[in-house]
Amino acid sequence: RRRKRSSLRRAALPRSNAERVATHGAASGPVGAAPACSAAPTRSHLRTGRVSHSLIVHVGQHKTASTSIQAFAVAMRGQLESDGICYPVAGTVEHYPAHHSIAWEARGDTRHDPNAGGLAEALAEIDRSGCPTGLLSSEDFSWLAGRPERLTAFHARLTADGWPVRYVAFHRRPESAIPSLYAELLKHGLTCDYDHFRRTFMRRLEFETHGDWFFDLNPRRLSRRWQVATGQGLELHSFDAAVAGRGVLPEFWRIVGASEAIQAASPTAPRMNTRPERPAA
Repeated sequence: RRRKRSSLRRAALPRSNAERVATHGAASGPVGAAPACSAAPTRSHLRTGRVSHSLIVHVGQHKTASTSIQAFAVAMRGQLESDGICYPVAGTVEHYPAHHSIAWEARGDTRHDPNAGGLAEALAEIDRSGCPTGLLSSEDFSWLAGRPERLTAFHARLTADGWPVRYVAFHRRPESAIPSLYAELLKHGLTCDYDHFRRTFMRRLEFETHGDWFFDLNPRRLSRRWQVATGQGLELHSFDAAVAGRGVLPEFWRIVGASEAIQAASPTAPRMNTRPERPAA
C-alpha cells in the first residue's frame, strides 16, 4: 500500500519533474554510483533505520541574488547531495529553479499548481533522499511576514514530523534595495512613479502591492514578525556585506553548511535575473 501511494504521488507531478524526482529523490546518485548522502547515521537513524532530517528554508529576500542561488543549487544538485543537502525537485515550477509552488501553496496564491508538487511532496523527497539536510528556497516565502496566520500554519506543517527548521535570509540596505525592487515591480504591473514609490517605502520601510506582496526592509522588525509567528527567529545576513566580501553565493553556501568545494565553485555561477539598480529617467 505504501508503494502504491508513493507511485500515485509521483505520478501527480509533471512528467519532467517526476523523472527528475526519480533520479534525484533517492539516496543513490547515477546508476552504479555510491549513495549520494553518506553522512554518519544519527541515533534516531540507528533506532528507526531512517535518517534524522533538518530543514533550511531560504526566504530571500527579493533582489538579493536568490535566483542565482537557486539556479546554482539545481546545477549542483548531485554535488549538494554528496554534501548531505537535498534540494528537492518537488515544489519547483517550470522555468524557475525555486520552490515557488510551495510558497504559493503556503500563501494561498492562485498560481500554486498541485501538479508541480507542494510541501508534502518536497518533504517526502527529502526523506527518500537519505540526506540529513533539506533545503527549500523561494523569495516569495518572505511575503508570509505580512500574513502571520499563514506563516504560523506553514511553520506547523514544516515541523509536524519533529524536523528542526532554520529560516535564512539576506537583507539589503534600503538605499540599494528600493531602486532594484522598483525596476522589478514595473515588470509586474506597478504603475506609480519612482518618487512616489520611494517616498511611500521610506516612510515605514515597508510596502505592499498586488494584494499580499509584502516587503519589509527593517531587519529587526522583520525578524520580530518571524519570531512572533513561528516561535523562532529569522537568520538575517547582510547582502551588502556579502557583496563587498567573498560574494553572496559563497556566503550563502557557507551559511547552510555546504562543502568548501561548493563554496569555491559558486562565484563562477552566472548571475541570474539581474535588474538595473536605478530606474530609467
